[in-house]
Amino acid sequence: MVETANLNFYEIINCGYYERGSELFRYGNFQSLLTNLHTWVQNRPFELTKTYDSDDYKNTMPTYCFDLISNNNGNYLLTTWNETPTDQGNVASVNRNSNVGEYDVDVAEIDDDYVLGYPTYFWILPEQEIFATIRFNNPLNGHPNLKRFFTNFLSKYSQFVVVDEDGDEGNHEILGYRNMDERDPSIEQLVPKFHSMPMRESGSLGFLLSNSERIYKVLRKNKLSHRSRELKNRLFEEVGILERENNVDADNEYKVKYELDISPTQENIRSVYDYWSQNIDGERDDSNYWSDIGFKISGESGDYWLSSLLKKGSFDLNIQRHEEEVVVASSLLGVLEEQSDDILSIIE
Repeated sequence: MVETANLNFYEIINCGYYERGSELFRYGNFQSLLTNLHTWVQNRPFELTKTYDSDDYKNTMPTYCFDLISNNNGNYLLTTWNETPTDQGNVASVNRNSNVGEYDVDVAEIDDDYVLGYPTYFWILPEQEIFATIRFNNPLNGHPNLKRFFTNFLSKYSQFVVVDEDGDEGNHEILGYRNMDERDPSIEQLVPKFHSMPMRESGSLGFLLSNSERIYKVLRKNKLSHRSRELKNRLFEEVGILERENNVDADNEYKVKYELDISPTQENIRSVYDYWSQNIDGERDDSNYWSDIGFKISGESGDYWLSSLLKKGSFDLNIQRHEEEVVVASSLLGVLEEQSDDILSIIE
C-alpha cells in the first residue's frame, strides 16, 4: 500500500571513543558501530537487544532492536521498538466520549511475554554519516531513544569493550576499551559517545545574526497534547475556558501561537537557536516546551520559522505492513533505495 512518510535527516557529530574530560577522538566510527550491532543482534532473543534499562535514565523506558537489515549499497534500515509503561502489566484506556468524572475506563491485560510499545524507523547511510527518521502516523520519531540506544551499545557491547571474563555469569565488569588494530593495544579508560543533530540549511544562524537589528518580533507555536496538560489548562483559563467544559476534549491537540514585540540581541538569538536545536525532536515530557520558534524581520514578506531550516520532506512510499502495525523492513528499505535520488535531493 502507498503511504506518506515524513523523513527528517540527521548528521553524526560524535561516534566512537574519546579521552576523558576532552573532545580528543581516539577510535571507532559509525560504520563499525553498525557492523558490530548487526553481528550482535543476529539470533539474539528480542528481550536481550535492549542496551539500557529504565533505571538508567529518568522517565525513560528501554529501546530494543526490532529489526536491522542492510543492502548491497551498504545502507541499513533499523527498526527500534520503544517500550511504553504499563500498570503492573495492565493498560488503561478512557472512552473519549465520556464526561469528566464518569470513570468510563477499560483495562486490558498485557501478556508477560509481550512488550508494549511502538516501532520507529531509521534509514541509515553510514558512508555519508547521516540517517533519516521515518514517520508514518506516529508523531514521535524515536531519535532521543536512538541516541541512548547507540551510546549504550558503544559503552557495553561493541568490539572495543573489554570485560572481566572471570566475573559472575551474566554480570561481567567492564574493564575499559581496547583497539586491537593498534600496534600495541592496551586497555584504556575512555568515554563512548554518540551524538547526532538535525541537518539544517547552511548559514541559517548567520542570516539571523546579520539581520538582528531588523528583527522586531519573536514568534512561538506548539501543538498542546495530553502531555502538556498543565500549560494547556493555564492557557484555557486565560481566555475563560475550563477543561471540564464539554466543548474541550482533554485528549485533543490544540494549536497555540503567541507573538512577542521584542528586538532580540545577537546573544538572545544564539541562546534561542541553541535551545531549539537541542530540543528539536519534541519528545520531552515538559509542559514548557515549544515546538517551533520564528522571527518577523523588517523588509521580509514572510515569517522566518526555524523548523523551515530543517532538511526534511514527505514522500509517498509503497510499503508492506505486518499486522497493520509494523512496516516490513525489506519493503521500506527497498522503496527508499528506489527513490533515493529524489529523497536525497533535499539534503543537497
